[in-house]
Amino acid sequence: MDSESIAHDPAHDAMVALNAMGTFQNYLQHADAKVSVLYAVLASSAAAMLSAAGDTSAVFALVYLAVFLGAGVHLTQAIRPRLNGEPTTSAFGILGITERLPADAVSQRDEAWAMARALAEAAALKHHHVVRAIPWTAASVVLALVQVLWGAVSG
Repeated sequence: MDSESIAHDPAHDAMVALNAMGTFQNYLQHADAKVSVLYAVLASSAAAMLSAAGDTSAVFALVYLAVFLGAGVHLTQAIRPRLNGEPTTSAFGILGITERLPADAVSQRDEAWAMARALAEAAALKHHHVVRAIPWTAASVVLALVQVLWGAVSG
């Protein structure tokens, strides 16, 4: 079924947009939760590396530092809010919120969809950086484990 065959009611469309906003807000929260977990894993790998620091070669430490920074850059980008351009005045947004709802359903629908699009873009960007941070974080864990195990075997 294509959207041309559906009768459009601006009030109904506004409700659909508000539901979409809720969905995209959940996507943002999921990305933030994943970032928190990845930061904890990254911090744990750093603690493991520091606990075995006496046995670490300079090259190994530099490789770990590069991997740590790679993960850190993407995790920081994932939590950094970004909005393209100036915030649009919206009854549904945190930035530039209006004192009252727009006068008609068409305006409400348009503002709600604009906010839904902004949330969707932010969620997509967050998840992009989460996905990019995972291999870096995993590499930091592997390097930390290798270092700890090497210290246990050689020490």
